[in-house]
Amino acid sequence: MYKTDLREAVIRSIIDGALPFPVIWPNGTEKPPKNGTWARGAITRLDGAGGSLGPGGKDKFNGSLEFKIFTEQKTTEAGAFNAMDKIGAVVKRGAALTASSGEAQIRITATGTRPGSNVDGWHLNTLRADFFAYVNRG
Repeated sequence: MYKTDLREAVIRSIIDGALPFPVIWPNGTEKPPKNGTWARGAITRLDGAGGSLGPGGKDKFNGSLEFKIFTEQKTTEAGAFNAMDKIGAVVKRGAALTASSGEAQIRITATGTRPGSNVDGWHLNTLRADFFAYVNRG
């Protein structure tokens, strides 16, 4: 596993633990549910650099998270936006998310939303969040 893959896995685990419904990531084994609310997550950019030196050194990563939020079409439009608000409450600007292992911390720097459309029986909305993360080097 490349270091970038490891860093991505840590970042994904932080996000998955903080959200109230399943997030399906690229190259994962999970399948989208047939009903209910779910999101397709992607880390669309991840640039790394040394963040600190020494035995407790950390690497700093700048990146972007994108969530495509799917709600059933029988859900009202207000319900679809409510699902987007739930992710927005977790990845709001200024939020800090820390892995339970203490191995990494993500700080959200900016967010934006894009209302979507109806796709194959689902309401689809998009939320994007820019972040930086410090990950223990090792």
